[in-house]
Amino acid sequence: MVTGDIDGNGLDDVIIDFGSDGIWLRMNNSGLVQLDTRSPESMVTGDIDGNGQDDVIIDFGSDGIWQWMNNSALVKLHPLSPESMVTGDIDGSGQDDVIIDFGAPYGIWVRMNNSTWVHLHSISPDSMVTGNID
Repeated sequence: MVTGDIDGNGLDDVIIDFGSDGIWLRMNNSGLVQLDTRSPESMVTGDIDGNGQDDVIIDFGSDGIWQWMNNSALVKLHPLSPESMVTGDIDGSGQDDVIIDFGAPYGIWVRMNNSTWVHLHSISPDSMVTGNID
């Protein structure tokens, strides 16, 4: 389960993994809506396209990494399943990027909001967080 402001109204919404019943979205002002019938390994949220609404990045294990942009269809980002994922505005563009640890031997990659991939490091970390350190 993760939270994010999916509809851009300033209030967090809840994205829930119901296992074999799939992924469901609970908007703070409405009922449950099914996003997908598959069960994810992990999920993160972030405003990838900079429209003020959080998007959902989903790891479907052997099905790879997928992105759900607000009210649109799922789009496949990568065929591999990651060890972990976080989001954050790495390049200062005002849009979140997706930082992905693919594990050994691939390491850490960033999927920039312009859809390019940047390799950060070949070693797989124990954990990752994002934030404005300086």
